[in-house]
Amino acid sequence: MAWAIFSMLFLAIGGVVYGAAALIWFALTILANWLMFMKAGEAGWKSIIPVYNTYTAYKIAWTPNMFWIYFIFTVLESIFPSISGGSGLHEPKARRSGVLFGAMR
Repeated sequence: MAWAIFSMLFLAIGGVVYGAAALIWFALTILANWLMFMKAGEAGWKSIIPVYNTYTAYKIAWTPNMFWIYFIFTVLESIFPSISGGSGLHEPKARRSGVLFGAMR
């Protein structure tokens, strides 16, 4: 009985520590992106908005046209996974193993 209480307590403390570390990492990531955008001459709030921050980062590093190519490819890849080869996890294992060993289907 004491072992069960100890293990539940250990897991609860571990969960709190992991959660705190994740929140600290999240805050540091936001701060780093904010400072990077400010240094590049963009407003810092642009680093918080999910798709707009990627667009702005592409605008800083390359051209916005590269962002649209990447964005369209990502959307198409999520609709049609076979564009990039897919993971193959939707196929039966017997068919995947032929690719693994180089056998023809």
